[in-house]
Amino acid sequence: MNKRQIKNKENNQVGNLLGIGNFSAVKNYYPELQKTIEELKESEAKYRSFLEISPDAIVVVDLKGKIKYANQEFAGIHGLNSPEELFGKSSFDLIVEEDRPYAMESVKTIIEQGLTKDIELRFLGKDGALFPTEVSGNVIRNDRDKPEYLLLIAKDITVRKHVEDKLDESRRMLDDVLNCIPVRVFWKDLNGIYLGCNRLFANDAGRKDPDEIIGCDDYSMSWHNEAERYRRDDEVVVKSGVPRLNYEEPQTTPDGETIWLNTSKIPLRDKEGNIYGVLGTYEDISERKRIDIALRESERKLSTLMSNIPGMIYRCRNDSDWSMEFVSDGCTALTGYKPEDLTNNNRLSFADIIHKDDKETVWENIQNALENKTSYRLNYRITTAENELRWVWEQGQGVFNDDGELLVLEGLITNITERKEYEQALSASQVKFETLFNDSPVPLWEEDFTDVFKFLDQLRNKGVTNFRSHFDSNPEDLYKSSKLIKVMNVNTAALALHEADSKEELLGNLEKIFSEKSYQVFKEEMVSLSEGKSEIISEGEVKTLKGNSKYVYLKFKINTKTGNNYRALVATTDITERKLVEKALHESENKYRSLIQNSNDAIYLLFNNKFEMINNKFSEMFGYSHLEAREENFDLMTIVSDKSKYLIEERNRRSLKGETLDSKYEFIAVTKNGTEIDCEVNTTYLSYKNGTAIQGIIRDVTDRKKMTSALIEAKESAERSERLKSEFLAQMSHEIRTPLNVMMSYTSLLKEELADNQTSEHLHIFKSISNAGSRIIRTIDLILNSSELQAGAYKLIIKKVDLFQDIIVNVYNDLKSLLDSKDVELSIKRSVNNSFVKCDEYSVYQSVMNLVDNAIKYTNKGFIEIRLLQNNSNQLKIEIEDSGIGISDEYIGKLFDAFSQEESGYSRRFEGTGLGLSLVKNYCDLNNIKIDLESKKNEGTKFTLTFPQV
Repeated sequence: MNKRQIKNKENNQVGNLLGIGNFSAVKNYYPELQKTIEELKESEAKYRSFLEISPDAIVVVDLKGKIKYANQEFAGIHGLNSPEELFGKSSFDLIVEEDRPYAMESVKTIIEQGLTKDIELRFLGKDGALFPTEVSGNVIRNDRDKPEYLLLIAKDITVRKHVEDKLDESRRMLDDVLNCIPVRVFWKDLNGIYLGCNRLFANDAGRKDPDEIIGCDDYSMSWHNEAERYRRDDEVVVKSGVPRLNYEEPQTTPDGETIWLNTSKIPLRDKEGNIYGVLGTYEDISERKRIDIALRESERKLSTLMSNIPGMIYRCRNDSDWSMEFVSDGCTALTGYKPEDLTNNNRLSFADIIHKDDKETVWENIQNALENKTSYRLNYRITTAENELRWVWEQGQGVFNDDGELLVLEGLITNITERKEYEQALSASQVKFETLFNDSPVPLWEEDFTDVFKFLDQLRNKGVTNFRSHFDSNPEDLYKSSKLIKVMNVNTAALALHEADSKEELLGNLEKIFSEKSYQVFKEEMVSLSEGKSEIISEGEVKTLKGNSKYVYLKFKINTKTGNNYRALVATTDITERKLVEKALHESENKYRSLIQNSNDAIYLLFNNKFEMINNKFSEMFGYSHLEAREENFDLMTIVSDKSKYLIEERNRRSLKGETLDSKYEFIAVTKNGTEIDCEVNTTYLSYKNGTAIQGIIRDVTDRKKMTSALIEAKESAERSERLKSEFLAQMSHEIRTPLNVMMSYTSLLKEELADNQTSEHLHIFKSISNAGSRIIRTIDLILNSSELQAGAYKLIIKKVDLFQDIIVNVYNDLKSLLDSKDVELSIKRSVNNSFVKCDEYSVYQSVMNLVDNAIKYTNKGFIEIRLLQNNSNQLKIEIEDSGIGISDEYIGKLFDAFSQEESGYSRRFEGTGLGLSLVKNYCDLNNIKIDLESKKNEGTKFTLTFPQV
């Protein structure tokens, strides 16, 4: 086909499409239309040119979808070189199979409604490629206005679809990011109305989908209480244009709980930079807040714990100084040093305060623990800043890195001095307890009742509630219970009580010491245990290992402090003798009642001023029967004479005033027949019928009163005789001393006159006269002094006396001349500096004088020594020791009796009256001086006077 033919064909096709048929035929048959045709041809050319150059793919199809025309762009997108290749083909075959139903339905809609509708279809391109298009359709009608063709314009929207897909992907990615990040995101307009949010924010607000938030404000949320504050925060960001970042605030959840948020808000701006809203984000930091609070609380508690822990927490290096890197405040209370004193060994190292005897042990124990990588625990001593020795307990361990290298030591050191002292005291107490237990005179037992309590529980589980009745009906259970008691230990006194040779004989159960009578008491004890009593006291019979019966008082207490074990300490006392005494007492009470009734004294019991009891003697003495004495109008005043009623009334008055009265008194009684008798009553107060009764014993002392009157008269007579004797002695002393003094004076005068012509005979005569005179004077002095003491007329004058100068030296000077004719040495000695005491000087001087005089009298050769010394109680003593004839053991008991001498009669070898030592003893008693005697016959005598402390 040549170009002309093709050209005519195209013209005809276009003409047909435009509804004007064959252009050539029209031109030949309608010349008048020539001009119009030409114009149409020109228009068709322009139209075709538009179709050809259009960037859109254009196709004309009939109502069944057959292609009638297609431009080059439409052919090109399907990979064809010429549009003619498409003519006559179905346009639906060019559409992806999945989109064809939609395409057919869309064409039908266009034809029926004559509408232009943009639809998206996917066409099959070259090599089966797919490309999206947007198709617009128009209906071409014929001259009868009926649809004949469809003009379809397909725009390639591949690029737009790609952009839209990217945009959708970006949106989806943004949604995924917003909904996946662990941050709540929201945005609001200037009025605080929510424009959007992510899913986490919606969930916090109690909504399922973010779209439910859009259009809401904070006042409609669960956190409406915080809405005003949120609104103010938004306004600050909007007005300032400055973001507010990372601040903490609370929020109320839909459940009413409070959570904590870390919030940031920034202003939202449009393209022109104008602020149109707020974008906010926040994180729920409640858990972190709780952790922070918990951490701060933990740090506070740790700080408080470290400040208040009774000890020192430390971190130190493993060196010989135990160099401290950290020391808690407890260091001061423990060591007396401040933490900074020990840190880095600033003042001293910790090793410096460890006791020198414990340093090596501390080092070895810690090194062994570090070698085995275990914790260490040890006790040792330290010396505090106050130089106080203190026991400490340390627990710690090494801190190692991942390579096993030791970094530091960490641990705790506490003061256990009190515990150590307690342990020592406890140990001492245990030793003391064991000592007291074993050496106690009371028989003691340690017993285990654990199995007994288990057996009681078993009986309860079987329904036993009345254990006394149960044991009465089932004695075998009582016997079983006794065998369940285990004797753990006994002391020596228990062995003696039960006649056992060793503890092993009594250990085990109690069967070996129980008699039949023992089980009756044991039953009561078991009943008490079943009632929950832990302390039981009882009395009962037991037997010894030799079969002898004994009564014991038993007291034991159950102690449950040793876990689930029930231990008891049992104390027993042998009351066999007491039981015998009680038996005898019972018999004695019967006898007592008999004795009361048969007593020679009237006995009564008075309660509320009424006679509760009178004995037979009372009835006999006063003439009233037992019934009469119990009558209502009979009381104590019934038997009191008018002469003594004032006495009884006075006693009653004084008794009511609370005065203490003599239990014994005398009164004149009157019998039923009016006879008056002198009575002595002895009263005793007794507890009686919740009150106090008076028990009285009345004795008829009429005869005794008469005897007393006679004795008084005799005593007065004796006193008169004593006064006469004293007057006689004083008179005799005067009568003897006066002529004796004259004789002694003249003798002394004669001795002086004859001094130049004295012979040995003269000297002997003068000496004999002097000695005889002195003997008479001493005898008179002794008699007078004894008489004065016997009459109680001697008056002590207590003053401060120097025993050595005032007594010993003066006695020595007064008596040393008596030794001129004897081969005896008299000496005095002192071994104390302070020799002062308080005493009566005359009586002490006379006592020492008499003792030394006796020593001179009974010592013919040897020595007499007077010593002043002090004993261990700082009491001064005077010792007078001689080497004389001594005193026999038989006579020592009579030594201080008046007028007593070991040798008596005219044949005695030594002069004297026997009053000297009696007088010494009386003088010593008056001065509270203790006198002691040591003597051995033919070897000598030593008297010791011990003076009371000043």
